Amino acid sequence: MSAFLVIIGIPTLAMESYSLGPIEITPWLYEFNLPPNLISGDINPIRSIFRIPNTLGLIASIGFFSSLGLTITAATKIRISFTILNFLGAYLNGSRSAFIFTLIGLVIFFVAIYLKCPISTFAVQSIFCSIFLPLIVFSIRPSLIPQFIDLTGRRTLWEASINAIKTNPLLGFGAGDQSAYIDTYIENEMHSEKGPHNSYLRMFLTTGILGGVSYVLFVLYVIINSSKAMRSIEEKTIVVIIIIFSLHQMFSSWAIFGQVGIRFFGLASSIFFGYGIRIYIDD
Repeated sequence: MSAFLVIIGIPTLAMESYSLGPIEITPWLYEFNLPPNLISGDINPIRSIFRIPNTLGLIASIGFFSSLGLTITAATKIRISFTILNFLGAYLNGSRSAFIFTLIGLVIFFVAIYLKCPISTFAVQSIFCSIFLPLIVFSIRPSLIPQFIDLTGRRTLWEASINAIKTNPLLGFGAGDQSAYIDTYIENEMHSEKGPHNSYLRMFLTTGILGGVSYVLFVLYVIINSSKAMRSIEEKTIVVIIIIFSLHQMFSSWAIFGQVGIRFFGLASSIFFGYGIRIYIDD
């Protein structure tokens, strides 16, 4: 499915828009240059049927690892094609986090497959923790992030979230409209009504220090224990996808818990975390 979503978006690299039945397929509104200049000039990021390209980026990234795992198990032309298409989708959508985390996941994936236990387990856990824990620190202390790094407004949202959390640190504000909790601390109206754009801050904001710390520890617990127990390529693929979900939550508002209603990524990540728990329970 993810490969077909990428195919739907690719024509917008060459045209401003086209209709797919009742749906109008358009690119994103800004232009970016593709490193390392594989295509001359700037292009508009593809977003397929979605409102923002980041959604396609995460879906393509998850699809890439799913099809890559199947390709390594038993390569076929269709699996190889899907793997390439999904990788292109993670690249051409313009989401820096989606593509960077895809590359990180790729390193972890091959480390898990080609190194023997317990070296592979230690390597996977070390790579993940060396990225995950500093990102948690930067989320809590965004002032530590160098100013030349463009977070597309997230720095303001994270600082406002931290200020809001300080007013009700233990139990948080409860489920509800997170943007309403932090808007008081946002001076620029351009960033208002957007929420934290960080799932871990969202958990601290809605459930306080008790819930936020518990959520971070839950993510670490599942990844560390499932990486200890992973054996088959299928299990290693699941662990890598869990890691991708965990890293993406640094820059997205969805979470496994703590949201009103059902959201696609929250549901999808819950399923993969469930499989991760099953991996080490069955070990």
